Amino acid sequence: MKLICDARELSESVTIAATVVPSRSSKPILMNLAFVAKDGVLEILATDLEVALRVTVRKVEIEQEGAILVNAGRMAQILKELNDDKVEVSEAENSGCVIKAAGCRFHVYGEEFAEYPAIGRFGDETGALTIPADDFQEMVAKTAFSAAVEKTRYAMNGIRCEIKDTNLCFVATDGRRLAMIQRSLEKGVEENVAVVVPTKGMNMVSRLLTAGEENIFLRFEESQVLIKSACAEISARLVEGHFPPYENVIPKELTKELVLTKDEFASKLRQASLMTTRESQTVKFLFDADRLDLSARTVDIGESQVSMDITYADEKVAIGFNPQFVLDALKVMDKTQFKFRFSNPKGAALLEEENGLTYVVMPINLGEGE
Repeated sequence: MKLICDARELSESVTIAATVVPSRSSKPILMNLAFVAKDGVLEILATDLEVALRVTVRKVEIEQEGAILVNAGRMAQILKELNDDKVEVSEAENSGCVIKAAGCRFHVYGEEFAEYPAIGRFGDETGALTIPADDFQEMVAKTAFSAAVEKTRYAMNGIRCEIKDTNLCFVATDGRRLAMIQRSLEKGVEENVAVVVPTKGMNMVSRLLTAGEENIFLRFEESQVLIKSACAEISARLVEGHFPPYENVIPKELTKELVLTKDEFASKLRQASLMTTRESQTVKFLFDADRLDLSARTVDIGESQVSMDITYADEKVAIGFNPQFVLDALKVMDKTQFKFRFSNPKGAALLEEENGLTYVVMPINLGEGE
């Protein structure tokens, strides 16, 4: 194999592919990227056996077709430091590959391509589910942050993707908060779909989408989902286990509602949270007549008190929340205002953005005397 490639495009593609590669593995071959040069394009393959990625690099001149493996981390570092517009990559005579650019040459040792795991292809788009690229990016951004990261919560380590007729719904939760967003599809499905896709795979697709890209394509199989964009294909093993009945978590009858300005509220909440710690992550929300007091107190650290004017004429209520959980939701909202709904100190609160995010956050017990 021998090729000359646009250095910037190759660096960007390798950097993205390298995020799939596991930081540690009992199978060293997974620490590599596969370069496959054929039919005028270069494909870069990466997998951790849970998620697999195939990125296409088109700004390339292939002098000799072939396939090699190269260490992902080493390759990314080399390309990052190159100052030339073009880079040459060729198969070494003994092992690995040779990388050349203006005034430099690198020989990176590698393993045999034949030993690399097979990665499937998406194939023809006929019959695949079509989703507008902008909608997909928005839906992933507004749910992925709520997915569980603890391995003990395996069934929640992803985004639940539900399709009923033309309604597409993404849901993610870690048991303490829940994010949901829905969109309508132009063409629905004959059979309803309800699967959990690994967060890593969904974020990867969203990151790979390019400006101006109209649609992405999904195909669900028995144990995996295949996703195709203009420049890449991703396959991800579906998350097994029982996803919690999230419909029961979303409060249906909430007695109190107010409209908050996102940026002002976020600023006040960040101020109040300055006196919290990792071990003590609670901010007290005190709703009173046209006023919201935010306060935090941590032993040996200090206390904070921040106030803001609101439109509120209901009874006085004090509720504790993890401020970061609330701020995480505000970060992904697009609208300038949102609804904050609740009923009592022991019940979940609901943050709603018009035609956007529906977010549930569980309260924290303030204790006696708070």
